[in-house]
Amino acid sequence: MKYIAGSFIVLLLVLAFVLSGCVTPDKPFVTNDSNFSQAGLDQVVQGNNNFGFNLYNELSKTENQFFSPYSITAAFAIVGEASKNNTKAELDSVFGYPGLELRRPAFANIYNSINTNSSEYKLSTANAIWVNNGFSLLQEYVNNAETYYGAKLDNIDFSKSAEAVEIINSWVENQTNNKIKDIISKDFIDNSTRIVIANAIYFKGKWEIAFENKNTTKKEFTNDLGQVSKVNMMSLHTKFNYFEDDQLQVIELPYKGNNLSMVVVLPKTDLESLAGFNNTQFNEIVNNFAEETVNLSLPKFKLEITYNKLKDQLGNLGLKEVFTENADLSGFTGIKNLFVSDVIHKAFVEVNEEGTEAAAAATVIGIKMTATSINEKEPKVFNANHPFMFFIIDNKTNNILFFGSVVDPKS
Repeated sequence: MKYIAGSFIVLLLVLAFVLSGCVTPDKPFVTNDSNFSQAGLDQVVQGNNNFGFNLYNELSKTENQFFSPYSITAAFAIVGEASKNNTKAELDSVFGYPGLELRRPAFANIYNSINTNSSEYKLSTANAIWVNNGFSLLQEYVNNAETYYGAKLDNIDFSKSAEAVEIINSWVENQTNNKIKDIISKDFIDNSTRIVIANAIYFKGKWEIAFENKNTTKKEFTNDLGQVSKVNMMSLHTKFNYFEDDQLQVIELPYKGNNLSMVVVLPKTDLESLAGFNNTQFNEIVNNFAEETVNLSLPKFKLEITYNKLKDQLGNLGLKEVFTENADLSGFTGIKNLFVSDVIHKAFVEVNEEGTEAAAAATVIGIKMTATSINEKEPKVFNANHPFMFFIIDNKTNNILFFGSVVDPKS
């Protein structure tokens, strides 16, 4: 079929604001997960986690990394609703999507679970679709996007690029507590733009057991090139879920409410030694933690990273056709004339003693070191004074919401 002029931009504003801010985004739409099944949820979660590890392996191990596999997976699932034939097959393969009858209620269930109100932490996700004025989508597609992904459609005049950019940027700012401003400029949108799809995920939490400020001191951090810098190293001595073998150490740091945790994976040599670390190993470790007394040292860090070459990295994973004029996204309009022209992913995380950057109210918990019995095992030492990986996961499903690695805590 001859390619018809007119492009489709999928703008993944995947804004992972972790441990930041104090304003809750707008109350989200409630999706339909009435046909949810555990089998479908398991497939979506494992597909998401496998994708996260695959994408991470495409990224540099000599630079800090931080992204949300869930947000990318969820946003492309909305694209997947319109995909056909080989385009659909590539999307399903890269993201591990099950069939629509399992996929839709599973994503709806995850969406509702993330957006469940909690007094202990803030966690939310949102999807949005903007369609050019005069450009119509099939009602079936519109219904499915809203019903299962909470993505409501708004019309926009992309020919007025400045106004369109302002609308999209305002949505981003609102969903991220004004932490990201002007994420796109007017030259990102042009007259061929027909659709913009955006996803945002936001998290703010406090540690179940907070670090004490007085125990944070300047200590050495050595990167994998042997370069040494002084960083603010937090310290805590208490019981944690812990795992260790001859290659790595792993520790779980729960957030208040115990629904979410940060899992830190510390190689005994360097990050390259974890090149084979995958979702299967991750699940085995998380499901078989043992409680140990640990002397924990963890640097404070703040990362803000933009991924502008995600198309190339996704292409290396096998997602190719959707970015070309051969893409079959006819589920949008009934006509094969759209393709994904660009993808942007941006993420932010800040980790400190309390677990939050700022809050309208604060809770202080004093933890005293218990006396050690003469027969008690020596505490484990978990000293993250060199590059490490970290994850923020849903404890119930092991769904990886955020995935990162710290090579330089100061950068």
